[in-house]
Amino acid sequence: MNKLYETFGREHVILPVIHVASEGQAMVNAKIAMSAGADGVFLINGPHLSDIAWSLHKAMPGMWIGANYLHLMPHEAMYYAPEWLGGIWCDTHIVSQKDMDQPYAKELVKFRKKIPWQGILFGGCAFKYQPLSTSESWLAAESAKYMEVPTTSGKGTGSAPSVEKIKNMSDVLGDVPLAIASGLTPWNVVDFLPYAKAFLVATGVSKSFNSLDFDLLSKFVRAVRTGKKPEGKPPKCLDDLSVSVDDSGDYDAWWLAALRNGQSF
Repeated sequence: MNKLYETFGREHVILPVIHVASEGQAMVNAKIAMSAGADGVFLINGPHLSDIAWSLHKAMPGMWIGANYLHLMPHEAMYYAPEWLGGIWCDTHIVSQKDMDQPYAKELVKFRKKIPWQGILFGGCAFKYQPLSTSESWLAAESAKYMEVPTTSGKGTGSAPSVEKIKNMSDVLGDVPLAIASGLTPWNVVDFLPYAKAFLVATGVSKSFNSLDFDLLSKFVRAVRTGKKPEGKPPKCLDDLSVSVDDSGDYDAWWLAALRNGQSF
């Protein structure tokens, strides 16, 4: 049994990605994610990421939380990660495509046995903006030796991978789960259900760079759980997946008001 299934107890795991701008913004988005039926959240680079992750952990202790420290190498992220952190996601390819002895990946396995953090490693595999000089299938098979969840993407932010790519990678992984971390929407995720087990989703369920959309995320969750695409066409907000709006100030005001009114999270 793989560690992803042991942790979540379901075949498909939905982990919305929160692009952290402030504590208030992260708190509100985490509440949106859990209210929509997600299995947890990933926090990605932002000011005071570790402190904000701790605040979320204290406020919602039953919520699974992972982190992507974009400025850290995998071993650095693991070293600094608190024991309670559920997962670490690294865009970087841990497996070498040049040195087939895999010195870094092997040392990372040894390193993990010596540190307090023992969560799930989502490691980059044929990931956007990373060099690829081998076949995606070879990289997936090799990555599976050194991480719990090989994590792949399309060619860029907001770009979905092809179903063929995901199928080919899944075919060589056996029982090791594959994650997708770009371009997913309520209207295309069903196509990937036979091959991928974890969905790190942001752009396709957001109304801006820093704002998850409850309705879109709820539709995404229903699509994954039922295996059926939503009725109708995708909304216009998904036409341009590069739109970026920072409205963290509004979130802070909402969060502070909620605290003053005794809002329970």
